[in-house]
Amino acid sequence: MVQWIPTIEAESIFVALELDDRGLEARRVEVFPDGRIGYADGNHSVDGAELSVIPTPHARNINAQTPFVAKDISLEDFERYWDRALTQASSSTGD
Repeated sequence: MVQWIPTIEAESIFVALELDDRGLEARRVEVFPDGRIGYADGNHSVDGAELSVIPTPHARNINAQTPFVAKDISLEDFERYWDRALTQASSSTGD
């Protein structure tokens, strides 16, 4: 899992990723300045979140080369972000 918090103004202000063993995104959660939460997996893309088709560098490489703050997170932590995204999407559609 990788979580990053951009330090510059960006479309999303927080991104959490679940990566497969090749570093490709399996699931993605994005939080936007207005409070929206987008998410994507192999079957869904909600509120503009999309899986990257290129491998994600390790958090230490992201921190060394970009203006982002990246850190590894546990699968348990990622699941909390994922569940929050699904709950918000469900409540906004009335499901």
